[in-house]
Amino acid sequence: KGKTLTIRGKKKWTDASTRVFVEDQVELYRLLTEGGYMLPIVSSEAGGMRVVDSFTLMPSWIREMVQLQSQRTKEYDFAALHPNISSTIFGGTGERISHDAIAAFLDIPIAKAKKANLSFFNAPYAQMVNSPVWAYYHQREPKLLENLLQHRQESGKPAKDEHKATSGAMLAKETELMIATIHALNVKGIFPIYIYDALQGKEQDGEIIRATMNATARMMGINTEVR
Repeated sequence: KGKTLTIRGKKKWTDASTRVFVEDQVELYRLLTEGGYMLPIVSSEAGGMRVVDSFTLMPSWIREMVQLQSQRTKEYDFAALHPNISSTIFGGTGERISHDAIAAFLDIPIAKAKKANLSFFNAPYAQMVNSPVWAYYHQREPKLLENLLQHRQESGKPAKDEHKATSGAMLAKETELMIATIHALNVKGIFPIYIYDALQGKEQDGEIIRATMNATARMMGINTEVR
């Protein structure tokens, strides 16, 4: 998330807020695993029924070293999943939404476009209007934006919480996508690790995992692909 992984040692870091320290994350790993892996917890409907367990909470750089049956693993995730899920739910143009396209359209750095794009649909209205990507959606996806804002207004939530209705709907669709994908892979004898909107599986199964994830997304009308 833009922070530098650093060994703290005995040094006093004046820029500690820009860093993630190895010692802290190793301690988190120990807490998550030393007593055995935690039983998966299914979140509430507001959280889209996402599952939380030792692997989802584990620091990503440590999780990358996990092996399955003594074989190296790799994480497979969809590109710009939530923006494309929003297009499916709220009736966008159906064109694939990508961070690259937004960066080019707005003439801003890709890192800025990605950060703003991924947080846009979960933000309250005032923050959406002030987001760097508002101009893109206002011009390129006006129907999506109109339907999304109408969904919030009709959610029955207080104005300050209307954005949570959007988040819940997108997380629920994400969970539906991941459940369907995992079921399809299990039928093929592949049992990946669930990590919210990504899957971690054996590198040797990579082509099958990618193809299955992409096929499931297409079946559900979500215009995205695994990176």
